[in-house]
Amino acid sequence: MNIKISAVAFLLMTALSLTVFCQNGNEVVSIPLKDATVKFFLSDLPGKNLEKSKWDVTFELRVLSRKEMYDASKLGLLKRMQDEQRLGVLVGKGSVSKSLLSSVKNREAVFVSEMSLELQERLKKEPTEEVILSEAVISEETISRSRLNETKSQIFLLYASALVYDAKLKKNIIVPLNRVLPFARHRNAKFEMNIVISETGTYNASVVNSEASMEKSVQTLILK
Repeated sequence: MNIKISAVAFLLMTALSLTVFCQNGNEVVSIPLKDATVKFFLSDLPGKNLEKSKWDVTFELRVLSRKEMYDASKLGLLKRMQDEQRLGVLVGKGSVSKSLLSSVKNREAVFVSEMSLELQERLKKEPTEEVILSEAVISEETISRSRLNETKSQIFLLYASALVYDAKLKKNIIVPLNRVLPFARHRNAKFEMNIVISETGTYNASVVNSEASMEKSVQTLILK
């Protein structure tokens, strides 16, 4: 019994040590995140047990404020895919090629990118409230609060793709993995993409919320 209690206590202390929250106006003050992790998992494909099956994955992770994203969207700048044209601050980038996909390890690609001190400070100021303006009442105060939140709220932009060669299907399959990832929903800065290739060669790619049990809910304030 004592061993079980100790194990539970250890897990609780570990979870608490990862992120410590305290209220400070409309902000969350937390221990700075030192790095961001992006994981890609090719969970299944028809030819995973065949020696010639292989895959390549390439990624680039950037971060910008919600306001910057809104402004860029209006100008059509989010569609720019060239490296030098991409928006936001670069967090990390990389690529890897793997074969022998019968091994689960070879169907995983994990990238850890260290974040600058400036970026750590930006993430510490993430708001706890999302202000939604109602058509009924729009005042200078609510507009000001909304604009302030848009400036402080951070968005991660994931530019990524996977090229999978399935030896059973005898074809290459390109899987686009670009995603918009609000920091409010991924406060541990850990992002996981799960990829499945079907028997017909179609694919499914989804974001896994790795911190669902620890994530602090973002309060939505509807001003009416």
